[in-house]
Amino acid sequence: MTDTLTLPTQQEIETLYQGVVGDAYLKRHSYPDPKRQPFWRSVVEETQAQSILEVGVGSGSNLAHMLHVPTLYGIDLHQASLEQAKINTQGKAKLYCASATAIPLPQRSVDLAFTAGGLIHIASGALSRVLHELGRVSAKYVLLVEYVDTHRRVIPWRGHTGILFADTFHLLFWRANPEYVPVWRKPLTKEQGFDRVEAVLFQRREGM
Repeated sequence: MTDTLTLPTQQEIETLYQGVVGDAYLKRHSYPDPKRQPFWRSVVEETQAQSILEVGVGSGSNLAHMLHVPTLYGIDLHQASLEQAKINTQGKAKLYCASATAIPLPQRSVDLAFTAGGLIHIASGALSRVLHELGRVSAKYVLLVEYVDTHRRVIPWRGHTGILFADTFHLLFWRANPEYVPVWRKPLTKEQGFDRVEAVLFQRREGM
């Protein structure tokens, strides 16, 4: 059984996130979690990124820990979340209402592109496109912070089925973007403000 046959399409998932599901996420995650700050600060310090994009920016609660970075971008489909992201990033982030399947930025236009609970909401039929887009827009690094499993697994969420998944996201990204190599892989904990996720940092190989 695969989600392309029995579960919502990417278009249907995106429609839900533009409405009631996006509303529910915003209600639960409206403001930055201070426990996440050390992790995000360490990522910026290690990558020395001067421009950062979050795909699935939500309320901007992650970018809010990176306001010292010169250029910030965020994309999301939920308009109210983008309005909150403008507040949480103090108007410093350039925000776009757009799908992860078509990121509205040029090739290699940011030093670091990342998702944090973004890929988990992508239908399998659209996942390859999203992974290619992440690799395309980054000039140096891609960071994935997601639920990881050894196979694609549907995770029920508040009465909805087929809008949240665990998967081998890091392996799928590497397969879709062989010009990148993994730098490190770390589990993140509730004490760090995260919920049973793994973070994997990839770096574009020199000359590619």
